[in-house]
Amino acid sequence: MLEGQKIDSRRKILQAAIAEFGEKGYEAASTNHICRQAEISKGLLFHYYKSKRTLFAEALEQCLRDVESATEGPCAQDGAAPGCMQEFFWLRMDFFAAHVHHFMILEEIFSNGTEASLPEVQPLRRRVDAIRSGRYRSFLDKHRLRPGISRETALDLLLGASESIQRKCLRRIHLLGEPAEQVLEDFREEYRMALSMLFYGMLAPTGCAGREELNAEGRN
Repeated sequence: MLEGQKIDSRRKILQAAIAEFGEKGYEAASTNHICRQAEISKGLLFHYYKSKRTLFAEALEQCLRDVESATEGPCAQDGAAPGCMQEFFWLRMDFFAAHVHHFMILEEIFSNGTEASLPEVQPLRRRVDAIRSGRYRSFLDKHRLRPGISRETALDLLLGASESIQRKCLRRIHLLGEPAEQVLEDFREEYRMALSMLFYGMLAPTGCAGREELNAEGRN
């Protein structure tokens, strides 16, 4: 088989695997169905991937590469401005609105199911966690918090609020079938308000330099 054909076969396998694992989860996913969707033989599938676990890990790896690529932006190296937090969140939301199976796979590895316990998944799970929390942690590291508020508590609050809004938004898009553009627009103000309440309830008074920027962005 020519090198170009090998690359194309692996690409088709991973696309089919992401769809299958994302829709059904690891346990219920069928390698037979993945083969049919990728239009390849089962022998070829297991030539490239030695087991279902290996295939799942590679599908998760591809999801991570896709999300990392989609969330690269001008604020990637600077977490100080609240506007960067909003930009990062909406880059993720735009991507997940169009790639529901990626979102479902990444959600599953933080559940208590089989996916979370697979040895091949553990290092990838740490990368997912870094993507989820890195930008927020970078922001907090550049600000002084109010007395009695730890950085870990602040991080948990920011992540919890962001992911709650993310799930509600994606549920309306993918489960209720509402138009993605309108749903995303509806949630922009909710997210801006949540960030404003959290940031300026946890930051010390001298650490609120970004308040006007955040409010100005919400008016645009």
